[in-house]
Amino acid sequence: MGLFITLAPPTDPMEKEAVTAGFYEAPNGKDQYRKIQIITISELLDGKKPDLPPQDPSAFLQASREDDTEQLALIAEPAAAGQSRRRSPGRKRG
Repeated sequence: MGLFITLAPPTDPMEKEAVTAGFYEAPNGKDQYRKIQIITISELLDGKKPDLPPQDPSAFLQASREDDTEQLALIAEPAAAGQSRRRSPGRKRG
């Protein structure tokens, strides 16, 4: 599916091209949605939304957070003796 957002109202050839792209049939076998939909900025600002099939919220679950305590410990350790530390560019040695 595609959404074409335009500043000006769509021309007849644009509408014709969108219709010839066909329709997406939802898994329930009943609902159909245009594969290419054209909507103007004005329509968006007036609150119009594209005609989209319902989405399954479980399809986009948030990943679990990894334990980063080990990485934090590495950052907190001072540099070993004899090793040079990297300085940020532009920082003068004092």
